[in-house]
Amino acid sequence: MAAALNKTCASNYTPLPNGEQIEVLPQFKNQLPTSNSHPRPAFPQPYQRQNEDRVTVALINLSKICKDNQRYGGSPDGFFEDKFATFTENCNTVGLPAMRHHEAFHIMLEGAALQHYRTIVNQNNMIIPSISTLATEIKQFFEGKERETMLRSQWNETSLFSILAEHPESQKDVDKALTLLVQRLRHLQQGLSASYRSEEIFYGKLIDSCKDHPAKNIACSTTLRGDTSIDFINRAKANIST
Repeated sequence: MAAALNKTCASNYTPLPNGEQIEVLPQFKNQLPTSNSHPRPAFPQPYQRQNEDRVTVALINLSKICKDNQRYGGSPDGFFEDKFATFTENCNTVGLPAMRHHEAFHIMLEGAALQHYRTIVNQNNMIIPSISTLATEIKQFFEGKERETMLRSQWNETSLFSILAEHPESQKDVDKALTLLVQRLRHLQQGLSASYRSEEIFYGKLIDSCKDHPAKNIACSTTLRGDTSIDFINRAKANIST
């Protein structure tokens, strides 16, 4: 019956002359149907489905390119900021939008760090927090002040002589010991506060770490203005080999 009525109205419809409009009295305006009266079904638009498909593909590709040594497990010798920087680079490589990075955060985690991530999500009513919140909470949980104090102590105690003591086989290979020293200091520097991360601080520590060793004395004897840690290392190794 409704269909027949609509057909009848359509067949008898005649537009008003000169574009005139029917005036609706104020007392009847509230009875007119509005766009909100009959909301459209909330079906995803084609472009929305395409975007979701791209995100799904990006997440799959991200899990493929994330290597084991790029994951953060919260271990004492691991550094979150280094792993997080690699994670962000990988997200950009696969084309994952920045606003969706939090959905992929678990991919860069393993072990205790992954377990703590799940605890964070559970405590947040199974809603994944923002990427900044996740990064802050994971870093603070595993890399607090006590850990930095421990790393600073290791930094202060590390020297060329301590490396030689740890690796007796390097007693006659000072070149190798110097390489291990640089690697140790660079590694420890990642976990220290920003004030310890400058090249100037590293250069000063490197010179101090070689104190009283012939390699350092010879290398420092030709120190030039604008010298860098690389210059010092190269001179020290050159002197060791001669």
